[in-house]
Amino acid sequence: MTKLFILLNHDINDLQKQDADKNGIKDFIPLPSDLRKIWENLPPDMGKLDPLLKTIKQWLADMALPGDYVLIQGDFGACWLMVNFAFDMKLVPVYSTTERKAVEIQNTNGTTQTVRQFKHVIFRKYGE
Repeated sequence: MTKLFILLNHDINDLQKQDADKNGIKDFIPLPSDLRKIWENLPPDMGKLDPLLKTIKQWLADMALPGDYVLIQGDFGACWLMVNFAFDMKLVPVYSTTERKAVEIQNTNGTTQTVRQFKHVIFRKYGE
């Protein structure tokens, strides 16, 4: 059974689960909480991310099999490193494409509020 390993700053939503299901993915594997804290809080002032990503790479190497999918989104540099690692492991790195809408709300106090809505469309393979 093909698995989807999840490297995100948030939980996947129902639309994403449905899309994954259409592609034969039934098993969703989130980062363990200690590794998710690392992924969600990569320091912006750190020059090299490899030391922090080492434990995430080891977890993925221990858990994933060639052909498994990895949903990778977050810090751009960390994503680049993890996508390359996934390719090296013969995994299928993907990201979520979204439809985006911005709605402006005129408040009674004279201010304008912008609400941004994101809706999952498909998973796209990195490199395609």
